Amino acid sequence: MRIPLLLILSLISILSVAQSVVSGPFQGHTTSHSTKVWFLGKGLDTVQYKAYNLMDSADIHTGSISADYDYCHKNSCPFKFELGNLKELGTYNLQIIADGKVLSDQEIQTIRNYDVDDFSFLIGSCAFIGTGKDKLYKLWNSTRIFNTLAAENNGDFMLWMGDNVYLMGKDYKSLNKSIKRYAKVRQHKKLNRFLKTKFHYAIWDDHDYGPNNCDGTFPQKENSKKIFDAFWQNPNAPHKNGIYFSMKYADIELFMLDDRYNR
Repeated sequence: MRIPLLLILSLISILSVAQSVVSGPFQGHTTSHSTKVWFLGKGLDTVQYKAYNLMDSADIHTGSISADYDYCHKNSCPFKFELGNLKELGTYNLQIIADGKVLSDQEIQTIRNYDVDDFSFLIGSCAFIGTGKDKLYKLWNSTRIFNTLAAENNGDFMLWMGDNVYLMGKDYKSLNKSIKRYAKVRQHKKLNRFLKTKFHYAIWDDHDYGPNNCDGTFPQKENSKKIFDAFWQNPNAPHKNGIYFSMKYADIELFMLDDRYNR
């Protein structure tokens, strides 16, 4: 009986260690009083979150969230939640907790409620990150840019303009393989480090929608949309007919258009 008992104890230990946050958390749409949060959890079912204001000990926000099981790769699943009633220009410590253990501990922020002020933001697209054998697809490709972006202190937020993930031929034909691509890319160390430093907004282009130069006739577009919505935290609730959105920041409005779904 000793061997089975040791085996069971070993499996319990392995499962316990496997519970972790493998990407994020990062902030999506953020206002003066709210923020949307995303992370990728491994071996997690339901977790608790706790955000407390570093300048006001009475300003505490807690809750629980379950994994989005429809978009898991093996045992790595996306989690999304929103924190409301936050203080303007507040700095909070956010903890992700499972079974009483703190898995992630980092600072998040809200913005100032202003109408006119100078600000800057980062913008980029075409972020090819190879996984597995696909690293050979672009041998010259470098991901050092994410270190540069992470060190950039002046950008208030990051605007992803599409091709944020490159779905290869075997990916966009399969929901599960597309999810795998997203999950693998999000765990890239340099990208993950950058994601934690800014608020992030995203639209897509052809390569994170489907095949090269594809349009609204792409038969798997609903799957592409569902995965996109599961892995980003844009201002609006998901639409039925695309991933477009608008947002106001300081004295400007941004209208982010979907150039694929209805094309």
